[in-house]
Amino acid sequence: MTGLEAPTLPQTPPCQDPADIPFLHLALAGDADALISGDKHLLALREKVSFSIITASDFLKVFSE
Repeated sequence: MTGLEAPTLPQTPPCQDPADIPFLHLALAGDADALISGDKHLLALREKVSFSIITASDFLKVFSE
């Protein structure tokens, strides 16, 4: 043992698809402003996280202006 401890993962809201949880962890741990996704389970969490979850088309609309 090296004495290193595993990092504590950020708390995520309940998600219907367990495969989406790592993306939520990354966004939360990285203090992301937005998560770009077309995944319906992630998009359903828009109101439950501290960052925006938007589709790629919405991202392009906002940032191409």
